[in-house]
Amino acid sequence: MKISCLECQRQRSTLVEMLETRDSRRQATGDARRQDPLKDRIIIITGASSGIGEATALKLSSLGANVAVLARRKEKLEDLASRIDKAGSGKALAVCADVTSVESMRMAVAQACEYFKGSVWGLVNCAGVMHYQKVSDLDVESWNQQLDTNCRGVLNSTAAVLPSMKEAGKQGLCVYSATKHFVEAWAQELVAFGIKVTNVQPGDVKTELLMHTRDPSALAEFGGDSNRQMLESGDVAEMIAFAMTQKTHCAVNEILVEPTEAPL
Repeated sequence: MKISCLECQRQRSTLVEMLETRDSRRQATGDARRQDPLKDRIIIITGASSGIGEATALKLSSLGANVAVLARRKEKLEDLASRIDKAGSGKALAVCADVTSVESMRMAVAQACEYFKGSVWGLVNCAGVMHYQKVSDLDVESWNQQLDTNCRGVLNSTAAVLPSMKEAGKQGLCVYSATKHFVEAWAQELVAFGIKVTNVQPGDVKTELLMHTRDPSALAEFGGDSNRQMLESGDVAEMIAFAMTQKTHCAVNEILVEPTEAPL
């Protein structure tokens, strides 16, 4: 079959136009991803009614994530979700849940998956209790409360989200905030499912947790210099967002962030 030079030229023009259209679409997609790197990702955030959890929900939703904000204080959660929805980027769902109950967490995760029509992509554990107190006070009730929330709460949250995250495939990412070294041992096992574990260790942060103490003398002794500038919740949220927006092959295993005036 013979093709005229004019027809060859037309075919070449069509090919060039197709390539240009494809490249422009790729660029547009890339620009959108850079602007909203977490677009449509479903992320569960515990302890979201205040402090680091609240700031993290605001930050991640501004990057396009759909966030399920969990805590026990319904009014604060609903106010946060309303602010996120009005901002017009990611969406929010307020769910009352108790991290000390695995059944409560499973119900919350199921509700989030149904609402956002997808699988959980990330988990940020911010639910925590911090009481300044001396070991010599022997306040066993307080010790158990902190263990139930800060440690068992992480176990319950993880147990609730892992089935959904594994279902999502290799895109899952899990960030743990304010639980220190408790979860480090999980990273090696969860990497088989494409799930990253980032241990975020903040120094002194200005949150309402500082007011939850049973021993004023311990707060005065260990609470730091009130004249020294502490971290803001948003500072820690920025670190969490940094970890969650890395490329798939790049894992941020640990972040230690301290006030400038209070290094290690």
